[in-house]
Amino acid sequence: MGISRIMVVDDDPDDRDLFAAAASQATAPVAVRFASDGLDALQQLKSDAGSDIELLLLDVNMPAMDGWETLTRLKRNVSLREIPVIMFSTSSAISDIEKAARLGAVAFISKPSCFDHIIQLVRMITALPDGNAAKTLHGYAPGAN
Repeated sequence: MGISRIMVVDDDPDDRDLFAAAASQATAPVAVRFASDGLDALQQLKSDAGSDIELLLLDVNMPAMDGWETLTRLKRNVSLREIPVIMFSTSSAISDIEKAARLGAVAFISKPSCFDHIIQLVRMITALPDGNAAKTLHGYAPGAN
């Protein structure tokens, strides 16, 4: 069975709306929860309601708590550290990709540039076998596959 419960952490309401719309078009059922920044994400994940999240899509650049700090705190938390995290950003700098891997993310992708690429990303995520996100997502680039 694939991944069916994800959380998207992004401060841009338009990006959150696009992910919600893309999730409604996924080939497999997917429940998407949203957080507007890292603090919100960690609070939700620590609550009972957040305990069923199977994958986290985490924006790098956000106010209050950016993606790097959120990832660091997540991986230090014993009850949350096993949640696979995909970092995403408008950046595609090698240093960001290396930093994401060093901090424990399973993948780093550039933010999809169009709605079709977001749909492609959501469909690919929902098709992931449980526990295999790192292998499947390594080097993934929306629109290139």
